[in-house]
Amino acid sequence: MKGNIRYIFIITMVLIILTFIVYTFIINYTMSEHISKESIIKVFNNNSNEFNAIARYIDTMDGLFTFYYDYDKNICISKNNSNGTEVEIKIDDTGLRKNLDYLIKELKFSYVLEGKDYILFIRERSDYEQGIMFLKSGGKTGGFDKEIQISGNWYYYLKTYV
Repeated sequence: MKGNIRYIFIITMVLIILTFIVYTFIINYTMSEHISKESIIKVFNNNSNEFNAIARYIDTMDGLFTFYYDYDKNICISKNNSNGTEVEIKIDDTGLRKNLDYLIKELKFSYVLEGKDYILFIRERSDYEQGIMFLKSGGKTGGFDKEIQISGNWYYYLKTYV
């Protein structure tokens, strides 16, 4: 009888410790630290050359582009062609790849996503999304909860999902 109680106690303690470890992992590794609107705008102002180079490249190419990191921390680049098919592409321009690498790795933007009227530089996603938006010529903003013009065609944007 004492042996059974001992095993139940050990199993209970192991379960409590595992629960604590899993909870700690979820809190520390899956939830990104919130960044303020002012910080995002400051990052843009301090790195506007990199943002402009990426936006110019994307805006001149045919198709809608997406840039992001895969689980192995490699930059993935895909585009949707006018016929709706998505293809992985390779960018040979080392300057552009360097800018993308800096934007995603160092500045912690998770995606660069091209839409019909804009290019989004997404900094944070969870219950909301925020980042920098480049409005293409003739494009219209809209669909975002907050849009604040930084300069020219560049905006800070916020979109909530809740």
